[in-house]
Amino acid sequence: PVSASFAIYYLAYKNSFTINNNQSTATICGSNGLTLTIDHPNQPPASITNLNYNWYKDGTLILGQKGPSLTVFAPGTYMAEIDYGTCSVGNN
Repeated sequence: PVSASFAIYYLAYKNSFTINNNQSTATICGSNGLTLTIDHPNQPPASITNLNYNWYKDGTLILGQKGPSLTVFAPGTYMAEIDYGTCSVGNN
């Protein structure tokens, strides 16, 4: 029988990852901001170049930010997850 269509995604990376060497705090200095980066550029997930990310500030999605790094200018709690559409896994 025919079923309703549904989204599927290949999970190229499904383990936890860290941001900025897993530092729990950071300081924003001046107008340059602070760049948050997915750790280990030679290891997954950062080495998998076709991944998109969802970045959040204080639990709210930051629209339009899909890369492996994010420059921030305001204090808050930031998190990233790999964007697998409706199958996103919630890494931070």
